[in-house]
Amino acid sequence: MRPDTMTDVRPAGERRDAGADVAPIAGWRCAVRGVAGAALMAVLVVVSASAAAARDDMPREHTVYFQRGAAGFSGTARLVVDRWLLWMQANPKKRITVVGYGSQDEGDGPVVIALGLKRANAVAGYLTSQGIAGSRIKTVSFGKEKPAAAGTNETAWAKNRRVELMAGP
Repeated sequence: MRPDTMTDVRPAGERRDAGADVAPIAGWRCAVRGVAGAALMAVLVVVSASAAAARDDMPREHTVYFQRGAAGFSGTARLVVDRWLLWMQANPKKRITVVGYGSQDEGDGPVVIALGLKRANAVAGYLTSQGIAGSRIKTVSFGKEKPAAAGTNETAWAKNRRVELMAGP
């Protein structure tokens, strides 16, 4: 290999020749030069991120919001669910409960409970489509009971059209 494309990776604390650029990554020192070195650096960063996910750290975000009357999700909501997906993949013995809710503007009684359940099932369905066993996911709907925000305006209703993910049965 030519010197300008070499990568030198060794445990932190080991000596290296002066002149190489060193960046600490997850307890390793990595002297990176050229494209091959950059590719290795990217792999080390991904491995480091995966190791952090494997540490039983639950995602901080646990709420997915929905449009009025809808059970589909995308965009920011998908990012929240994907964080839970990574956590579940890293912790194969953990279980979660997915709780669906609705708001006052979406109907009464059974209609809102059914919509909350459709939302919870949409999130659970996405997780199972990505390889998570359905037996690890419990779905529940509280309809418009237990609102996140009180009020009879769009701001409050938008906060109540949600699914919450939580660890445990």
